[in-house]
Amino acid sequence: MNQIKIIRAVLGVLIVGFITLLFFKDIGRFPIFQWDEARYVNNSLEVLTLGHWLHFTMDGAVDVWNFKPPLVLWLQAGSMKIFGLNEWAVRLPSALAGVGIAILLAWFCITTLKSYLTAAVVVLFFGASCGFIGPHMGRSADLDAVLTFFTLWYVLLFIRFLLTDTAGKHSFLWLGLLVVLAFLCKGMPGLLLLPYLLIISLLHQNFRKVFLNRSVYIYAVVALGIMAGYYLLREVHHPGYWELVKKSEFNRFSGKGVEWHKQPFDFYWRNFIEQKRYFFLIYILPCSVITFWVSKNTPAKRVLLYSWVVALGYFVFISWPPVKLEW
Repeated sequence: MNQIKIIRAVLGVLIVGFITLLFFKDIGRFPIFQWDEARYVNNSLEVLTLGHWLHFTMDGAVDVWNFKPPLVLWLQAGSMKIFGLNEWAVRLPSALAGVGIAILLAWFCITTLKSYLTAAVVVLFFGASCGFIGPHMGRSADLDAVLTFFTLWYVLLFIRFLLTDTAGKHSFLWLGLLVVLAFLCKGMPGLLLLPYLLIISLLHQNFRKVFLNRSVYIYAVVALGIMAGYYLLREVHHPGYWELVKKSEFNRFSGKGVEWHKQPFDFYWRNFIEQKRYFFLIYILPCSVITFWVSKNTPAKRVLLYSWVVALGYFVFISWPPVKLEW
């Protein structure tokens, strides 16, 4: 038994080390990318040098392009304060988020599915996700990697609650905190997975554990209050901020002002094929359906079902607006 534990520990260290290498290797050697990364880096640099921690500036003036909440830029500024003004430091929060995602996946598989083998396979497959380990995500100073870390965390925590928890008091405390942190990364995109959590709550009589749980409503009100308070604070500090947020957040549904980003409904699917994002993983997705039908492991079947509902629902939702970005 002790030998098995030692082997598992060694393999775990090797896999995490491999994932860490994928995210950290040479992240400080290539220059800052134009557009989004460059904008965020300038914002975080001026947060550090000018001390404007609530609103973002470009060349000392209030930035009227970046209306996102500040958490990731705070992390970037803190990293540069510790490690110096360089590409490696400003990309560090994204790289750490990538490694954190791998650890979250392993934690869920081991604690919920009780399978070290599944944990190893899932983490290695994540390491093969070229769509995540690249620009705009795990190896650049954008907002998306840290956002994904928190959204994945609250989804896995919620699924684990549906499968194992009975009281749920502390689960929803953590869930509310993680939702707020996801919101503080990028605003409304941090909340986009919540509707699908409500949908999977209706399956297998899970609604009794969720909708009859007083903690759900307490922490939901607290989380909404914090998020609304942030917008109110920004509006007071910078009048007109809310109008800019609405224009930014909802332009993707109308397409007005960002016509160059208009794409057809199947754009993301074609992007997977033509740009080979998440290649070759998309071709083995049907295996999860086969596994669902043949598996006798009830928790594993439920996890597969819940994951498909969340992933497919989110994919359809982001495919619907006319404005789409390749990442």
